[in-house]
Amino acid sequence: MLRKGKTVTPASGVKETGTNVATLKHFFPCTETSGTRLTDTKGGLVWDLAGSGFTLTFNSTLRTIKTDSTFTDAPILLTSGTWTPITIGKHYLFMAVGRVLGDQGCRVAIGDINGFIDLEQKGWGLSDGGITGVGTFHSAIGNSTGMFVRSVAAGTELCTSATGVDVVTYGYYIADTSLEYKSLVVSTSGNQLLTDTNTSVTHPGTFTPYPCMRTSGYDLYGFAIFEFSSQPADLYTGIKWMALDWKNAATRIDGDRNRYIYPTWRYIT
Repeated sequence: MLRKGKTVTPASGVKETGTNVATLKHFFPCTETSGTRLTDTKGGLVWDLAGSGFTLTFNSTLRTIKTDSTFTDAPILLTSGTWTPITIGKHYLFMAVGRVLGDQGCRVAIGDINGFIDLEQKGWGLSDGGITGVGTFHSAIGNSTGMFVRSVAAGTELCTSATGVDVVTYGYYIADTSLEYKSLVVSTSGNQLLTDTNTSVTHPGTFTPYPCMRTSGYDLYGFAIFEFSSQPADLYTGIKWMALDWKNAATRIDGDRNRYIYPTWRYIT
């Protein structure tokens, strides 16, 4: 568990872009400064909003992106590339870091988890629906024949004043058994917005998320997907390290504006 008062110090001098991290499958660092597309620097996916009716807005101060899509809008097809399959027997981490724009709900989803395009609902979504504390917070992964859904009716602590707060939201899928979901304030103290862990009686089986994605309600610092053979001993440390690194990229005193992957995960499978 992440505990208040616990500070994570990055490994000195180590900067891992993700190229050498075998467990990293997709990484959108959101470092683009103009245009209509986002690029997955590890998996090679391209998501282009040109012609979609939506736009990307770039915040040069935070080095973030946001869309004018809403919580209920359909996802946009990928221009190129395919999501890594979700495979039986593997562990997966899907994490997103961003600044909450308001109480309309926040979402980052890969595939078509809500069935807007493909009725089979193949995908994985992270969402804070009405982050003021009156909505539902959940992660869902799978398809219509086998679905994990972890949710809670209301959060705790900063949920009534989350606008403008930097949060890391993640879903951790424990091979074929359960899905852990958390949303935390990005800070050295790791204040929790909510925590919810449960065990499901079904699992989705192997499937490939539908080739689309969507994001709304965030100034987004970045998001990533990892696949592990077993749970890393430093899973929570790694999540917190990356959340701080992605947030702080815009203000590093050495001028380095890149976003990095937790370096010790280079040595695990």
